[in-house]
Amino acid sequence: MILKKKLLKYGKIDFGNEYEALKTKKTVVVIGYNDKYIIAHDPTDKDNVKITKEDFLKQWENAYKQAITLSN
Repeated sequence: MILKKKLLKYGKIDFGNEYEALKTKKTVVVIGYNDKYIIAHDPTDKDNVKITKEDFLKQWENAYKQAITLSN
């Protein structure tokens, strides 16, 4: 169980809905993938990053498998 005090408001996205993200974990936006890599936009880096699927899944597990999906 994640304690509420570990969360912070991430901001307003798209339709003005607020989302929360872990303060201690990095948040990235997945923009693509292939058999070996996840391609993500990292707001702390100027360029998109390429992460091995294995490393991405480890990091996602460490973030309690939190995810946000947006669709039209």
